[in-house]
Amino acid sequence: MQQKLGEHHRLIYQIIKENPGITSSKLLTTYRELCRRMGLRPKSDRSVSNYISTLLGFDLIRSERIKIRGNVRKFTNWLHNLIVKFSYLPSIILSIK
Repeated sequence: MQQKLGEHHRLIYQIIKENPGITSSKLLTTYRELCRRMGLRPKSDRSVSNYISTLLGFDLIRSERIKIRGNVRKFTNWLHNLIVKFSYLPSIILSIK
């Protein structure tokens, strides 16, 4: 699936994958910085938002609103969410034995 995504989609996905829990503002800042380093022209905020929506639609990332002022979200990739959700299982299984 990831190989079917465009260069900017993959870049945004990689940032989220390497920085689980990254906020939307930090994601945009990191994205722009990486684009400059790679010699790419950063896309507009609107385009980045569309790319994020595409990644959400493919279930490659998750998003949740965080409880601060404004429209701030934090992002994680689906694998990180799975690991976090089930990280408590070993202690539950051990307590059952």
